[in-house]
Amino acid sequence: MKHISIKFCGGCNPRIARREIAEEVKVGLIRQGYVVSYNSRQSDFIVYLSGCSANCAERYGGGSQSACVIISAAMVDDVVVNNEDIAPRIIEKVRDYFD
Repeated sequence: MKHISIKFCGGCNPRIARREIAEEVKVGLIRQGYVVSYNSRQSDFIVYLSGCSANCAERYGGGSQSACVIISAAMVDDVVVNNEDIAPRIIEKVRDYFD
């Protein structure tokens, strides 16, 4: 089983609903057979989930050699997406990496 970690920023200036996005990602990935945890350094793939463009989740939680996707406000890997498309795009990125 592949282990996915969702790492959060401190939440000081959120422009997206981080908790709801994380829960949607977690449920979606578990349904597909992944193991999902929060803020773990031991993982095969990391979702850096920052509420604003400062990208603190990756900036201060980085240093891992794991593959990742970076969310900073409404951007997924530096591409602007609609808020409702953030979680599906994250799930797609994880699946694409392991396929």
